[in-house]
Amino acid sequence: MNEVDHTTNEQQVSHANAAVEESDIPGFAYDSVTKRYYRIQPQASGPNIGFRESDLRSNQQHKSFMAERERCCAKSFPSVSWLPKMIQRRELRGSSMSQFKRLVAEGTLRGVRKEPSYIQRGYTDIESLHSCHYVDISDDGKALVGCWSVRSRRDEGSQDTCGARFICFKVTAGHYDKMENVCWSKFGLKIRSSTYSANLVKSNLMDVCVEPINDNVTCALYVTTQTIVTMHNRFSTLSRVCIEPVAEFSSIYESAELRLPSYNMRWTCQKYVRAIAFNRNQMGIGIGLEENALLLDICTEQTTRINSLERGVMSLSFSADGILLFMGLMGYNVTCSDLRMSNRETVATYNDTKSTGWLRTLRTKPNMFVTEDHIGIIKFWDIRMGKPLFTIEDNINPYNKTPMHLEKDERILFSATSDGITRAWSTYNGERLCEFPSHDPRNSSQKPRLLYASNWGGFSGNAAILIATGSDFHVHELVL
Repeated sequence: MNEVDHTTNEQQVSHANAAVEESDIPGFAYDSVTKRYYRIQPQASGPNIGFRESDLRSNQQHKSFMAERERCCAKSFPSVSWLPKMIQRRELRGSSMSQFKRLVAEGTLRGVRKEPSYIQRGYTDIESLHSCHYVDISDDGKALVGCWSVRSRRDEGSQDTCGARFICFKVTAGHYDKMENVCWSKFGLKIRSSTYSANLVKSNLMDVCVEPINDNVTCALYVTTQTIVTMHNRFSTLSRVCIEPVAEFSSIYESAELRLPSYNMRWTCQKYVRAIAFNRNQMGIGIGLEENALLLDICTEQTTRINSLERGVMSLSFSADGILLFMGLMGYNVTCSDLRMSNRETVATYNDTKSTGWLRTLRTKPNMFVTEDHIGIIKFWDIRMGKPLFTIEDNINPYNKTPMHLEKDERILFSATSDGITRAWSTYNGERLCEFPSHDPRNSSQKPRLLYASNWGGFSGNAAILIATGSDFHVHELVL
């Protein structure tokens, strides 16, 4: 009997799984693992049969299958890729539509004209508009809301403005108007005043934002400061934090529901408030003071102190889930506080971000935020890293807060710099997409406010940049 007669069951199993092939000796098979020859036994049953013809046939079929699989894999993947690159390609394939939309938006901006396509004048029946402090567009592109310094029409000769006012404008698409002798394109915009307004007489607007309180109601959140004389004939600062519903931005138009206390709130303090931010998840307001920050609960109006290292808070922003608060501090770096902790102490600090006047967390990328400091350097950060992902250095900012605009899909960042130029960058890689003159740099009181939307007037694909300078709206149409 040959060697196979004396093998154990374990050896037989190993032989069956080994790389066995026909040898040059007839009637024998060669095992490349044990480097031995085994006689091929006829088909039979029993515990000590040896190496059978069926075993050789099975090994040949397995070898052929493995060779075919390697050939198919080599055809599909000609080279071995680095794992992070494979993951990146997989993510891009999964989001090909969003990537396509981003490329289209960037392509339209690269072809923007230097001169505006046309100019619309903001008009109200009571006041004339002057410098614009804030402007924003609704998601459907049919309404915009802003805050302007206004003057009563009967006081046109006066040099002093009577205050600031929130005004909402309706946006519709129009054609060429022979009566007004205005040439609009096919999707040209008509901007007419609406009903919403709020008086801010004798108050300085410090910060403002328009945010959805819930799925149905959107509110304007703003803070004003003014100097008052106390009963002891001393000067004191009085700050007011206000919330008011914006009906044109909401899906609810019933006045009774819009007058609910949760949508209408006034909170005052005798401290200087520099910045505010809204936390939708926890129904709270972040308030930046001179030595700390406060977290104001809208429902109970109770406040919680947030440590800011005894620095003045210049900017605020909550994370997408509402559990982190980022603060730009005067003369210090951006800090992050975890609101889940009982003491709410600082849990992270991001270097080289001193005196950040503009700070935004990204809704579409919850782990990213953007900063712009007092010298104009823009940085994109990952909250888990201590260094920026990339930096933009061609922004010029001598102001406390540069007029910045991050469009609603968070693909493009705009800035109106002090040299009278408006610039746009891609938030994907920091590439500068366009630049064009937007205002007179010698007139510092006419700092423009920017808006970008791809659905102006409710038409998808009707992309344009709107620049509010005083009472005028400069519209730059964007086409491929």
